This record gives sequence, C-alpha cells and structure tokens, in this order.
Amino acid sequence: MIIGNAAGGKSRLARALAQKYALHHHALDDLLWQPNWQPTPPDQFQAAHKALIARDAWILDGVGPWSSITARLARADTFIHIDLPLSQHLFWATKRQISSLLTGKDGAPQGCKLWKASHKLYPMMLWMHREMRPKLHRLALTAPSTCATLHIKSRADLAAACH
Repeated sequence: MIIGNAAGGKSRLARALAQKYALHHHALDDLLWQPNWQPTPPDQFQAAHKALIARDAWILDGVGPWSSITARLARADTFIHIDLPLSQHLFWATKRQISSLLTGKDGAPQGCKLWKASHKLYPMMLWMHREMRPKLHRLALTAPSTCATLHIKSRADLAAACH
C-alpha cells in the first residue's frame, strides 16, 4: 500500500512498482469518486475496496477513510508512506493543476477534471499534513511484523524507490 499527501508521487511510484513486479496498480481515487467528483456511496466503496484487498497481490495508492487504511494495512505486505515536505506537495499539486487545465490530461478518476476540485485540494492537503500525517507515522509503528515499511521523506528517496 502506498499512502501520503496529494501530489507526492504515489501513483508514479505505484506504476513503477507494478511494472517492476508485474502487479496490477489500482488508484484508490477510482474507487472513491464517480464522474463529476460525486462520492461513491460508502457501501459500494467498502465492497469494492474489500474485494480488491482480498486479492493475493495488488498495489493500491491513495488515502481514503481511516477504516480502509487499517483494513489495507492488515492485508499489505509493504506499507510505503510518501512524506515529502509540504512545500514539495504544494508545488507539485499546483504544477499538476495548471498542466491539467492547459492540456486536459490528468490522473483524475474517469469523468472528473482535476481543476474542478482545485478549491478543495489545498485545504485538504493542509489537513492531511497536520492531521493525518502524524496518524500515519503512528500507524507505521504498529504495522504487523509481516509488513515491511518504507518512509519516503525526500525526492531522492522517491526517485530511488521508483527504480
């Protein structure tokens, strides 16, 4: 499982690992969101998430509800926390938002446009950094002994993990 703040390279790392190990990459946002940024009903999300993590092998990047994070950790063999400086996340998010507006291409779920969610993105990123980041640190400390943990704290760490 790969988790961390927005625009930190989660999907990039997930794609690299999926290719390296011949695994399927799944983006949690594809389960969480329906077209036009409408939330997937909780029961549908829970069922899809449960089915995905029940598989023998997967790479899943994203955050989601806390209950889904703990369920993922219980099934994961590796917990990767991308934890770059907030300024890096904000810079990459801004770059991605501008690029998606100019090119129309982005990594948003099908039927969603990144720029339409811009007004929610930055407050969410600040919340993630202040509130969720410490919880993720504590969660990594309690990971099952069968689960390797990797704490990525720099662009160099991320680049190394991608290769």
